Amino acid sequence: MWQRDCGKGVTRGQALCHSTVTECLSPCHTVPLSPCPLVTPSLRSSSRTPERLPAARTEKLMNREEAYMKIWIARHGQTDLNKNRRMQGLTDCPLNEKGIAQARQSRLNIGEVRFDAVYASPLQRARLTGAIIAGVDISEVIVDRRLIEVDFGKYERRKYYLMGPAMTAYWALPRLFPAPPTVETIASMKDRAASFLRELETKDYENVLVACHGGIMRALCGYLDEAPDGLHWERAKNCEIRVYEYRDGRHSFLKSYSLGK
Repeated sequence: MWQRDCGKGVTRGQALCHSTVTECLSPCHTVPLSPCPLVTPSLRSSSRTPERLPAARTEKLMNREEAYMKIWIARHGQTDLNKNRRMQGLTDCPLNEKGIAQARQSRLNIGEVRFDAVYASPLQRARLTGAIIAGVDISEVIVDRRLIEVDFGKYERRKYYLMGPAMTAYWALPRLFPAPPTVETIASMKDRAASFLRELETKDYENVLVACHGGIMRALCGYLDEAPDGLHWERAKNCEIRVYEYRDGRHSFLKSYSLGK
């Protein structure tokens, strides 16, 4: 089962210092593409139990006339695998220079939004994207393993046009074609997306940012769209942000921020 790594909340308005970006990324620019490590499936589990809300917060939530939250779902910025049009699942590649610039531009585009918390996949491209967009130090980002990208198995790092018919059909029309062997299923994606978001809905946040990936984002947005089959299969661009409102037990789409190509 997918568990989350519990962490402290994000201090409102804490600025992302320049040194954080430099320390995290400067060594990565000198590393060729091939050494990017592959995150093993063992990272997708944890022995830690989900955080329990304090009694005072639980009572506060129950006594509110209406639960209200804005959930900001963001895809990470560009990496070299994205640039080279290769499948990128559990490979832990960093943002490239364009990806960093995309995240900074996304921060400017959303204005002076203050996030009560920032959640991200354990993969570095998502964690840094979340930190930059939210304007917080990367150490403040809450890592949740349920937000990790889809496991593409033997198709990892393959060129988009060299995946073969089984994977091409599945990723284009997942409602009609099953996941090939070694690839994560739609059911698994939906289960972990729903598990994460149901837990998130118990929190006392007004604005929360979720930095993740293009694959799992399709299940997260499907849940928030309240789609009958739990999927939103429209591909998100790098650093695209979709904003949803959670109010009184229901979800609605508000707007999206996209940088284009």
